[in-house]
Order: sequence, then C-alpha cells, then structure tokens
Amino acid sequence: MEIGQRSWGLNRNWPTGLTYVVASLAQLGRMEEAAAALGHFKQLRRIDRASWEGLVRRLFEDPTAADHLVDGLRKAGFE
Repeated sequence: MEIGQRSWGLNRNWPTGLTYVVASLAQLGRMEEAAAALGHFKQLRRIDRASWEGLVRRLFEDPTAADHLVDGLRKAGFE
C-alpha cells in the first residue's frame, strides 16, 4: 500500500498507483478509506470493473497477485 500511496502522491493523474491503494485498504479492512480512494479512482478512470480487471490480469504474470488485487477492488465496491 505504501508504494501505491507514494506513486499516487507523485502523480495524481495515474490511476494505476491508486488501484494499489484502493485494493490494499480494502484487503486491510479499512473500508471507509478504500471507498474514498475508489471515488478518486472513478473520477480519473471512467471504466467498468470487468474492463479494468482484464487490464490488471494482463499486466501481472502471477495470477495469484492479480487475483489479490482484483479481490481488493471488489471488496472496495468497484463494479
């Protein structure tokens, strides 16, 4: 989560860093923070979850890592 927060802090227009923040917060059970970060993400990236999930899965060679990230996004409420 720390790396995602740093990258998002350096470039607020880069949704990938924010993806890690949203998913990490949700996986840690910090749902209010995850929902707030998800709101920022949705403003940056007008995309549905299925399309973003497909992109995430293409970026990760390790399917377990992709599953964990996608699961965090789902927990945060990304539809």
